[in-house]
Formats: sequence, structure tokens, C-alpha cells
Amino acid sequence: RRLEGLSAAARAKSSEELALAVTEARKAYLRLVHTREMGGIVEDARGENQRLLERADRRIRRGLAAETDRLEFEIGASQLTEDAESFTHSELQLRLRLAALLGLPADAEIRTAAKLEHEHDAALLARAFEPGSHRESALLTAQGRTARAESKAASLWWAPSLDAYAGKYLHTLRERDYQASQLRDDFAVGGKLTLRLFDGGAEMTEARARGLEAEGTERALSQRRADLAARVRVIGEELKHDHDLVHFSEERIAMARRYLNATLDEYDRGVKNSLDVFAAAQRLLAYRRQHAERRRDYQLTRAALMQEHGL
Repeated sequence: RRLEGLSAAARAKSSEELALAVTEARKAYLRLVHTREMGGIVEDARGENQRLLERADRRIRRGLAAETDRLEFEIGASQLTEDAESFTHSELQLRLRLAALLGLPADAEIRTAAKLEHEHDAALLARAFEPGSHRESALLTAQGRTARAESKAASLWWAPSLDAYAGKYLHTLRERDYQASQLRDDFAVGGKLTLRLFDGGAEMTEARARGLEAEGTERALSQRRADLAARVRVIGEELKHDHDLVHFSEERIAMARRYLNATLDEYDRGVKNSLDVFAAAQRLLAYRRQHAERRRDYQLTRAALMQEHGL
């Protein structure tokens, strides 16, 4: 029983380590895709900022705007260039990390999707969760089984032990002066019976300690199962919330695009100035970034839920 418990505990630990390694690689991949997408968003914003700068130049040449209109977009271009450099640096770090997790060379090319898609994973949310089959439960169960077996073994301290032995020995010519090797062979077989009369109560103390350890493990197992069930439910609720936030940001992006187009129309008619246009463009960029971050958060939460289900 003790060996069975130790074997089960080793399997549970191995399973937990594998699950953690898979989840870490999965999350590293998601962060790499997100960083590449953010870099693409910044590049789009740089192109849009350049078009707005050219628009401002045309108004300046016609005498409809001041030189400061150009500065708004030039400052914006500088900030976007800095952001692009930061995302390129982050991408390199994440690629190196993912390559290490996958056991690939540091300079290996890692192809990914262009962006993180968002699909409501109703099947994962509806998946039944059994705390007793979780890796942590399996580990505690195995530890309790081991402690019980060790307690039982310690309580039998008085039981005699029998050691059997056998052997075949070949003496040298110096020890036995016979040419034939079979005449120099010796065989031995026997047994040793050991009976412990008194050990000062050490084994009984050990047995009680192991028994208490087993009881503690069983109680911890009950609590752990409740914790696991609660944890899975919390992650599931977080996944639902992340899903709602993604759709909220989608709606704001659509409204921000309409606002930017309306602002540009009023800018051409002289109603709005460059600061208004720049602010509208920055708002759209901020919502696009937020949308990408929320899709990343959704996928990271989904990865955490998959880990709990052993997927």
C-alpha cells in the first residue's frame, strides 16, 4: 500500500508539472500573438497619422490652419514610433521565451496567427468539473494512502522479521589446493529471525504520528475539493465577464470610427481644428488597443480554465 501511494503521488506530481508546463507555453504563445497584433495596430495608426498630417499641410498651404496643426501630428508620429520600437522589443523577448519552452533554438522562426480571435467557448463553460479527479486531489489522496500504510507498518513494530539469505562462493587455489573449481565451491543458505522485545515506544509514537498525518490529509482533501470547485467556478465567471468586455469594446470602436469621420468632415469645413482631429484619432487608437488587450485577457483566462480541466 505504501509503494502504491508513493507511485500514485509521483504520477500526480508529474501530471501537475506537465499541466503547468503546457499552460505556460500556451500563455507565452498568446502573449506573443497579442504583442505582434499590437505592433500591427501601431503601424496602422502611424499610417493614419501620416494621412492626417498631409491633410493638415493642405490646410496650412491654403491659409486655413496654423503651423501648430502640423506639430500635433508630428508629436503623435514620434510617440507612435516609440511604441512600435517597444512592441518590437517585447516581441523578441516573448519569442525567445516561447522557443525555450518549446525546446527550439533561440533563433527559430515562430509563426503565429496575425491576431487573437474571440469566440465564446460555451462548451468549455458547460464542461462538468469533478474535483475528485483533479491532479491536486489525486496527490492528496496518494499522500493520505501512503501515510495510512506507514502508520499500519509502524504499529506492527512487535512483529518478527525474517531475513533469508543464500550464496555461492568460489575459493582461490591459495585457500583450497584443488585444481577442479567445483571442489573449491561453497554454498550457503539460511535465515535470520529478528524479534524486537521493546523499543521504548518509538514505533508506537511514529504510528500515531502517521495516523494523525493521514487524518489531516483526508481533511485537507475535503477542503481542497471545495476550493477547486470554487476556483473553477470563479475562473468560469471571469471568462464570461471577459467575453462581455470584448463586445463592449467592439461597440466603442465602431462609435469611435464614426466620431473620427464626423470630426474630419467638420475639420474640412473649418468647424473643428487639428486638436479635435488628433484627439478623435487617439481615442480610436486607445479603443483598438483596449479591444486587443481584452481579447488577450479572455484567451489567458480560457487557458487557465483549460488547465483546471486537464485540457
